[in-house]
Amino acid sequence: MKSVRTRFAPSPTGELHIGGARTALFNWLWARNRGGAFVLRIEDTDQSRSSTIYERNIMEDLRWLGLDWDEGPDVGGAYSPYRQSERLSIYQEAAKRLESLERAYPCYCTKEELEAERSSQISAGKPPRYSGRCRHLTEAERLSMEKEGRRPSLRFATPKGMRLDFEDAIHGRRVYDLDDLSDFIIMRPDGWPTYIFAAAVDDHLMNITHIIRGDEHLDNAARQILIYDALGWERPIFAHIPTILDAEKRKLSKRLGAVSIAHYRSLGYLPKALVAYLATLSWSIEVSDTVPTLYDLVERFSLDQVSSSPPIHDEERLRYWGKLAIKKADLTWLAEKVIACVGGNFKPVDERAFLALIDDVRGDCATLVEITQKIVWLFQRPQKCEESPPWVSELVQVMRNLKEWNAEEIGEALRSFCREKEIKSKDFYHLLRIMLTGTRDGSSVALVLWSLGRDEALLRLERDWRH
Repeated sequence: MKSVRTRFAPSPTGELHIGGARTALFNWLWARNRGGAFVLRIEDTDQSRSSTIYERNIMEDLRWLGLDWDEGPDVGGAYSPYRQSERLSIYQEAAKRLESLERAYPCYCTKEELEAERSSQISAGKPPRYSGRCRHLTEAERLSMEKEGRRPSLRFATPKGMRLDFEDAIHGRRVYDLDDLSDFIIMRPDGWPTYIFAAAVDDHLMNITHIIRGDEHLDNAARQILIYDALGWERPIFAHIPTILDAEKRKLSKRLGAVSIAHYRSLGYLPKALVAYLATLSWSIEVSDTVPTLYDLVERFSLDQVSSSPPIHDEERLRYWGKLAIKKADLTWLAEKVIACVGGNFKPVDERAFLALIDDVRGDCATLVEITQKIVWLFQRPQKCEESPPWVSELVQVMRNLKEWNAEEIGEALRSFCREKEIKSKDFYHLLRIMLTGTRDGSSVALVLWSLGRDEALLRLERDWRH
């Protein structure tokens, strides 16, 4: 039995979005579950739109999610190169072989001719498809076309009067009447392969056993199987995962709100939260009070448990995983991530106080950015209050004389002062919080003072009553 080999083959024409990330995750999980290999291949045959910047960003996002690869453009492997732009001679050789087997032929039709044919078919109420008019050109007719300066594409000669069927691991048996499949292009006039052809050639030569990808490629699978069969290659196992939909049940796209992994990174989602969310799109995992690790998912994952029903992208569901990941994160680790998120030269005055503050505010936060927003007063002084209560100067003196600067001592001093001055607790703490943080709600005033440190805390109080 063959060792399982899966691949993720993104096109570097844009950022990695949640649909692509889920495809990568499912491929990675299946390979790891079966003790196989996970391959990263860059499909950059669209030279006008491909970018090395996007390629780099896709790799960075995959690594951020925790998905590593056994073979790829940056790590090499037995089937290199792993960029399609570096494999042109391989596709040309496979195309020539199909021609020699009379399973492919040059097509000299211009774009204008093909569009006219398409328009005529639509007007006649027929499904638009290539008529195959170049399929039986004589050698003389071909030479004549070339003398006109026409550069041919290469089309696959689809068998007629036959049916093709295959078993998809998620969608079940698929049957195609080949009379409904037109002769499709495998090499463009510029000498570059189409996606359908290049992917089929690479998947075979890289010994990929399972093609796990979006179900928008289901019909492509039929065409690629024709290529496999024509060249005498063993068919891989296909598993087409359903397309992610938006709340209106439309296909998620950039125009309709498809969000990149980079965007979620910028919001401060923890990678394990995003991984857990992606895993629930077409696959169910037991919901508990912990966030599963990648290796928890590896142990549970199975292709036969992936649903064929399109999942709905749900930001609230993502927030659920975000909150759970924040809540369960190691506090010291989380505090370090928050400091990195704040950036600049920020350094907590008291590490114990900072840990206590992060622990206090993280309960309702789904992202690191939300935590920083709750403690923004710690590294950005609020505006001065227009009027300060008359007792502030006395409180400053009391706080300056405290022997220990911690939440317990500060809290006791505040309570004693409030009782002695007969100030309503609600008004007392409300005014102090506004003076210290510029906000009406938040952590206890004692924790705020402790976190700010004695010097900064008293400075904020003094600047209001002195001016």
